[in-house]
Amino acid sequence: MNVMNEIARKTESSGAPPVAMLTWEINPMVAGGSWTACYHLVRNLVKHGAGPTVIAPWRADCVDADPFDCTVPIILLGILGHDEGSNSIIASHYGHYVRGPAGSFPYAAYRTHSLWGYAGGSYRSHSAYTPGLGPYRPFRGGYDCCDTAADGSRESQVFFNFMRETGDLYTERLLDEARRIGFALFHAHDWVTFGAAAEVSRELGKPWIAHFHSIEHDRRPWAPDAAIERIEHGAAQSANSIITPSRLTARSVAERYGVPASKIVVIPNVLSNTPGQPVSGGFGSRRVIFLGRLEMQKAPDRFAEIAGSVRERDSGICFHVYGDGELRDTLLGYGSWLEIRGALRWSQRLSALDGAAAVLVPSRAEPFGMVVLEAMQCGVPVLYSSEAGVAEVIESGIPIRPDDVGGIADRILELLADSVLWENVALAEREEIRSYPERGYECRLMQMYAELLQGV
Repeated sequence: MNVMNEIARKTESSGAPPVAMLTWEINPMVAGGSWTACYHLVRNLVKHGAGPTVIAPWRADCVDADPFDCTVPIILLGILGHDEGSNSIIASHYGHYVRGPAGSFPYAAYRTHSLWGYAGGSYRSHSAYTPGLGPYRPFRGGYDCCDTAADGSRESQVFFNFMRETGDLYTERLLDEARRIGFALFHAHDWVTFGAAAEVSRELGKPWIAHFHSIEHDRRPWAPDAAIERIEHGAAQSANSIITPSRLTARSVAERYGVPASKIVVIPNVLSNTPGQPVSGGFGSRRVIFLGRLEMQKAPDRFAEIAGSVRERDSGICFHVYGDGELRDTLLGYGSWLEIRGALRWSQRLSALDGAAAVLVPSRAEPFGMVVLEAMQCGVPVLYSSEAGVAEVIESGIPIRPDDVGGIADRILELLADSVLWENVALAEREEIRSYPERGYECRLMQMYAELLQGV
C-alpha cells in the first residue's frame, strides 16, 4: 500500500467534508496551469480544515511524495505509469500512449491529437449533446474518429482508444473508492475527469461539480474537437454546479453549452504562500520570459514577433522561451534572437523567473493566467492581456492588447529603459499580491460544498 493511500485511509474520519476532488494532473505529471490552480486551491482548503481527498489515475512511483507541500489525503488509482525520456511510452497494463518529443507532458497524446485537428482532420462523432441518449459517458459510442490522420497515421484513434480504456478504469476504481469511503460530493477538474464524476454521481445519486479551467473552444477556436466539446457539453448539463475561474470563462460556458448563468459560480484561482527559495526579478538582466505551453492558445509565435520588433531597436534585450509543444519547431525558425530553453519541471518553474526583467503573457485566449500571479509574487513586471481572466481580479502589472505587436514592443522598451518605472511596477505588484492569498476566494467553494452537502 503506498504512503498517500495510507494517508487517505487515516484521514477518512477526520471530520472534513466527504469530498472527492478528481484530477488528472499531479506533480510531477503536469501539463499546465490547471494543476497550479489545484495546488493552491487544495493548500488553502487544508488551511481552513476543509481539505478534500484528491484522486488521480497515476501509480505511486510517478507521483512526488508530497505533491501539495502539505498533508492532504490522496488516492492514486494505479492506472497509469511512465518512463522518462524522449518519445517514451506512458504505459499501464491496460493501455498506452506516446508522449511528446520532449517527453514533458503527462497526457501529450492530446497534443498529438490537437495537431491532427489543426491540420484539418474531421471526426465521425456527435458534435452536440443529444437528449435522450441515456447516461453521459465519455469515449463510449458515437466518438469514433477518422481512421487516419491527415498524414496517414492513426494517432488520434489511438488517443481515443486510450482515453476510453483509461476513463472506464478511472470510473470503475473511483466507484469502488466512493462506495468504500462514502464520498458525498465529487469535484471534477476539466474534461478528462468529467465522465467519471458524471457516471459515479448517477450511479450513487450524489452531487458533482464540473470545474472548467478552460473550454475546448478557447483552447482551439480554429478547430475545436467535436468529441471533447460533447464531453464538456454533457458535463455542463449534468453537473449540479459549475465553477469557472473568471467571468470570461463563465460566459464561454454559458454561451457555448447553453446553461443558465445561475448554474455557474465564478471562483478566481487562489494563491498560497508556498515553500521554496525566494525568487526575485532583476532590471539589469534585460531578459524577457515566456513560460508556458508552446501552443496556439498561449501564442509563443506572437512572443517571437514581439521579440523581433524589440530587437530591431535594442539588440541588448534577450528573449527566453520556457516550454514545449506543437509550435516548438516553428519558433526555432524565428532567428537567433529567440532562445528556446525547453520545458521545466513544475517544481522548477519559478527558476525561469529568477532575475528576469519582465514576463510577457501574450495568450490568444487566457481563461485565467496563474503565471501572472506567480510573476507578481516574484516581483517581476508582467505584461498580460487585458482580456485575460486574471485581469478581472488584479490591478497592477501592465495590461496589454495581445494582438498589438508594435504597442507591446513599445511597452517593453519603455519598461527596460527606465529603472525607476521598473521598480514602481514591481513594487505595485508585490504590494497587491501580498494580500491576494487573504482574499478568501476558496471560501466561496467551501460555501458551495456546504450547500450541496445539505441535500445529501
